[in-house]
Amino acid sequence: MQLSTNSQLRRNTRRRIERVLDIEPTLRIEKLENNGVRINEYIITLQHGLWYVSGTDFSFCRRKSALGYVICLINNNPNLARRIDTLDNKLYALSDNISRYGHLMRVTTDDEKRDVFKSRISRDVADLIINDSQLTTILKSLSL
Repeated sequence: MQLSTNSQLRRNTRRRIERVLDIEPTLRIEKLENNGVRINEYIITLQHGLWYVSGTDFSFCRRKSALGYVICLINNNPNLARRIDTLDNKLYALSDNISRYGHLMRVTTDDEKRDVFKSRISRDVADLIINDSQLTTILKSLSL
């Protein structure tokens, strides 16, 4: 059995640290002011109630969808990025429909119209839950 000296221990520790520090992360995430986020060269900002990704024409109703979209672009997975965009757009449309139907249901005096709006809300809430769970599953499956 060979005993190590202090200098050997320091040298070995320094080598191990240097090996760990040599790894360059593929994603550099930085939080900006106003809840904005920078991921590598992409900047995600909130403008007029939607999250916009710089360098693209895409907007998202959820920040986590925008983050997932950018991560897919960086990881060179455009199909998954398109799927995230589609699901987020569906969520935005469904939530807009639900709020619109809810308002119309409250202000109408016709019972038949009120029943129609209730059924539309019921249908859209079910679709919203399904799309939300699909989007959440996709976002949880992303590797950083």
